[in-house]
Amino acid sequence: MKLEKVVEPGIFSSKIDLEGRRWNVDLAEFEIPLRKIGRSIYMRIPHKLVEKLCLREGQKIRLLVVTSGPVPVAGLLAYLGPFKIGDRIRGIRFRISPAEKADEIIAAVSERVQPTSFSINRNNGHADCLMEFGHVAGNTVIRRPEHIVDSAKYLLAREAGKRSSSVEILEEYEEETEWVPLDSSVIKLAELHDVGAEIRWGR
Repeated sequence: MKLEKVVEPGIFSSKIDLEGRRWNVDLAEFEIPLRKIGRSIYMRIPHKLVEKLCLREGQKIRLLVVTSGPVPVAGLLAYLGPFKIGDRIRGIRFRISPAEKADEIIAAVSERVQPTSFSINRNNGHADCLMEFGHVAGNTVIRRPEHIVDSAKYLLAREAGKRSSSVEILEEYEEETEWVPLDSSVIKLAELHDVGAEIRWGR
């Protein structure tokens, strides 16, 4: 394992290279007393850091022992892994006839219910469509009512009726999904908790 510290001129921080990754070294510093329980030594992590890193009891971390320089200097690095978000997705699959009305209908409904994703597959005069409702879109946290799927079904039927079209609901479903945001620093973690999304660290 290679560990290299790099101090950049003019910047009040430092970076380290560890296992092929470049890490920023935060200026936050804590003095933590070690406690002995049985034959093991425990380290108490301050509440402020627990909240900042969204740590939870039972979470597994990877503990790395690091050394530096000809004079023995050692440290411990607690590796949490990539930041992930676990979310509950609710969705519906439906069929619109005729197919040429699908874009209009879905655009009108999407304006009201803000799906996180949708798709349209045209085939033999009808359009098989999918609309999903999660709680995170990009870096935005979305608060949704429990009846969001019922609202979408009602609006689909109404917008289809306005256009002399029909909508057939094929399936309703729920599923858990996990993804890594491109920039976790701009996501408000408290809002994720409020909508029931789970914050995780993992490999």
